[in-house]
Amino acid sequence: MKRKFMLAAGLAITVTCAHSEVTTEVVCSYAPSQSATVNRIGGLVGGAAVGTEATLLTSGMTIVSHSSGAPILTGAGGYIAGTMTGALVATTVVTVGLVAAGTAITVELACAPKNHPELVKQVMDGAKEYQSVSKGKLEELANVVRKYQTVTQDKFYELMGETWYQRMIRKAKSGLGIS
Repeated sequence: MKRKFMLAAGLAITVTCAHSEVTTEVVCSYAPSQSATVNRIGGLVGGAAVGTEATLLTSGMTIVSHSSGAPILTGAGGYIAGTMTGALVATTVVTVGLVAAGTAITVELACAPKNHPELVKQVMDGAKEYQSVSKGKLEELANVVRKYQTVTQDKFYELMGETWYQRMIRKAKSGLGIS
């Protein structure tokens, strides 16, 4: 009995390990830019979500929670009778559209280095160029902000009636990094 159990457990682990590997190629093949089918499905779901939302907005209807907790359509005169199912479907369509769009964007961005290496290289080169150009400018801006922050803080305390010895204590604490 024990031997059969160990054999079955060993085979189960072997099969699980053999089939559990998901490669990047498989996942990235489902990116919208790589799969026309995924692109079409995403377009249909997104179009349905946008169409549903546009219909609700242009007709002046909104989806609210009924006293029973179910979604229901309302208009200017209140609840629209018999619309619980329609509101539920509309809510589901919009939610599915948002989830599908979010998933498609995440997969596309996560797989960009594999699917579009030349575009990623251009983005990285542009980011490095921006960093080298802006590095000194950001430090200059920080120094100007610090200068005006100190002047403004001193003026504020002066207007509040700070005495000379209170100012000395505040400046000493600030210089030592004590708040």
